[in-house]
Amino acid sequence: YFRIPTSLLPDISIPEITVKVTDPQLPSSEIERILVQPLRSQLSQTGHLRSLHSTSQDGAGEIRLTFEYGTAMDLAFIEANEKVDAAMNSLPKDAARPSVTKANASDLPVFTLMVTQDGMEKGDLSEADYLELCDLSRNIIKRRLEQLPEVSLADISGLSERRLTITVDKGYAEALGIDENLIERAFKANDVEAGKATVREESMEYQVHLSSQLQGADDVADIYLTKGKRLLKLKDIATLEYEQVSDGGSVYYNGQRAVALAIVKSPKAKMDKFQTETYKVIETLQEQFPQYTFHITNDQSQILSATMGSLRQNLLLGLLLIFLVSFAFLRDGRLPFVVAVSMCVSLIISVGVMHIFDISLNIISLVGLILSVGMMIDNT
Repeated sequence: YFRIPTSLLPDISIPEITVKVTDPQLPSSEIERILVQPLRSQLSQTGHLRSLHSTSQDGAGEIRLTFEYGTAMDLAFIEANEKVDAAMNSLPKDAARPSVTKANASDLPVFTLMVTQDGMEKGDLSEADYLELCDLSRNIIKRRLEQLPEVSLADISGLSERRLTITVDKGYAEALGIDENLIERAFKANDVEAGKATVREESMEYQVHLSSQLQGADDVADIYLTKGKRLLKLKDIATLEYEQVSDGGSVYYNGQRAVALAIVKSPKAKMDKFQTETYKVIETLQEQFPQYTFHITNDQSQILSATMGSLRQNLLLGLLLIFLVSFAFLRDGRLPFVVAVSMCVSLIISVGVMHIFDISLNIISLVGLILSVGMMIDNT
């Protein structure tokens, strides 16, 4: 019982596959004609296909494949990818490969973590503060959570990207004879990946990674520009500042701008272990970053806890009622022990079978156990 993984729903594949194609420059009619139709022609040949629906809009198209129940979705996913690869010959040469995704019941998030900044009501969070919140969520919070073996994925929404804007003093640059081509060449010369090298010293061998990629505004500002015998830095002729890039959506929590992380549990992890470890990480993050507040919403683990409590309650009430009925009507104190032994043995056998066949303890299996406990009481 203590080794069986617990989850909200059983690990079953939903018989659907979604193929998405994007091209921001094309209207819906062109998306349908040159992208969606060739893909439909190939995907309609997929085996065990029940239905196929497609929608097109400006800049994007989507094809949804529904399969017969009982279809091996792993094989169907491979076949759908093969059909997409075959359709690439009919798509424009500069078209990006469509994304192919399949859904699984275990992919549903257990809870959503909302990260907000204290004292910032709706509209009060400055652009710089919000970008800092996005960087914290992307680089620290997400990585800390996904490092846990019990966490499968931390999916972020509500993020905004930032862009580094370089404003060149044209008058000063022209006076020095510096043009855009010179700045562009300087960027390419500094933003390179030199690769790796192996260094051997007697019996030791070292892997050395050589990189000169630009990592931030400071690196860009320190780029050297050479014009004749003059050596300048980019920051001498330009100002650099970050600005927020338009995002695809916003998240608000109690009127505050927030970043949401949907936490998905690993299928092999137990729910109580998952809760303990994730809450511990969240508490540590709250201590390290007191200027932010971490809120847990949509906690689906409460449903599983309530169902587990219902199973235990049914067992105890069943034993109590059997004891009272047996003692009141049959005047036999041994009957409750017969019921207790039979139920315990049956549950042990059931849990043992679940462990052997790698079946998780979830809402569906728990409801089945609760019903079977009632039947066991009646039959005993």
